[in-house]
Amino acid sequence: MFRRLSVSGILAILALVPAGCSDATRINGGGASFIYPLMLMWTKVYDDQYHIQIDYQSTGSGNGQQQTIAKTINFGCSDAVISDANLKKAESLGGPIVHVPLVMGAVVPIYNIQGVAEGMRFSGELIADMYLGKITYWDDPALLSLNPVLKLPHEKINLARRSDSSGTTAIFTDFLSKVSKEWTKEMVGTTPAWPKAVQIVGQRGNEGVAGFVQRTSNSFGYVELIYAKQNHVTFGKVRNKEGQFVEATLASVTAAAEASREGILKKHPDLRYSLTNAPGADSYPITGTNWALLYVNQPAKPGRDLVQFLRWATTFGGDGQDHARKLGYAPLPEWLATEVGKKLDSIEFID
Repeated sequence: MFRRLSVSGILAILALVPAGCSDATRINGGGASFIYPLMLMWTKVYDDQYHIQIDYQSTGSGNGQQQTIAKTINFGCSDAVISDANLKKAESLGGPIVHVPLVMGAVVPIYNIQGVAEGMRFSGELIADMYLGKITYWDDPALLSLNPVLKLPHEKINLARRSDSSGTTAIFTDFLSKVSKEWTKEMVGTTPAWPKAVQIVGQRGNEGVAGFVQRTSNSFGYVELIYAKQNHVTFGKVRNKEGQFVEATLASVTAAAEASREGILKKHPDLRYSLTNAPGADSYPITGTNWALLYVNQPAKPGRDLVQFLRWATTFGGDGQDHARKLGYAPLPEWLATEVGKKLDSIEFID
């Protein structure tokens, strides 16, 4: 088993890796915080091997989408797909944009409950009711029914959410919309309309939500699995489509992707798909993908170097995906990596 490293730990290791040449190509990227720990590793290792410098800023998925469309960065990363309306806007500015899956991961319900350690179980309906203000105390009968062996306190639930435009939020709310009849379409996406009558503390980035829950008694939030692991924040199991309570692991994330294979290949040739609430007894229900976003029409420099980096990062069984697995991300299944290769083949270079 591999030991997961914190962002600070990754930086300490990378400081020992020799820097690339001073005349190296520079590529600018930014967006999702989900992929930031892996990008730190990928970009440094890649620079050392190929002398191509890639600067990646963790600014949130929504910002990554916006900057990609505006061409202020060479590529963006997002845990949510670009909407049809924004793709149309992008096409008028620079042509079509391609979605390139990089890795997969899980969004987990994290908590800090007085007198309760591990063992919490949640359903999507129950989580939705918490954010809708219908469940406000930890000893609510609905929570007790799912956790009969735990002594839940009569304490108010302190809710947290992302304050920035977030792909993690998009995955989380997409799942809630599929399991709760009261979770409306306005409450889905990177910047959803959260219930105004419910007190929900906004925090920037996965690290912000993890930090809030870690230091706030009787709190609840949602983060990408790696941030829960790095910050040693407890997270619970979630009931999936088959009624099984599943823990977020690389195996259960991969199971969700495999269960979605036929639907993705038949209905989503552009690779703009959702993995939430996937079928299968072993599937973790709040599973998502991180995509790299880039225009199909690329300047030869640095476009060719960018595509070369993305091929290195996404090749099945290659160094890039191996680094992802070691850091706790779920690598792309072989069939999906093959589809990614086809997307990268579609990039055109303008001299």
